[in-house]
Amino acid sequence: MMQNEILNRRILRELRREPLTSTELADRLNAKENDCRHALYDLADMGRVCKSLYGERWETTSGGYCPEPGGAA
Repeated sequence: MMQNEILNRRILRELRREPLTSTELADRLNAKENDCRHALYDLADMGRVCKSLYGERWETTSGGYCPEPGGAA
């Protein structure tokens, strides 16, 4: 249970920077892709993340990243 909470927090931190795929998240977090995928679906059930309009990328539901230089978050 504690491992999942830690992974969830790390995923949210990365997604606040930019939308990412589960593969990109696994690479950045040095975690198994399957674990990241399950965590993403758990976070989606909680309403914390959602699929981006840009394909298979995930993003936080509250935003937080700046999509282009000088743009609003």
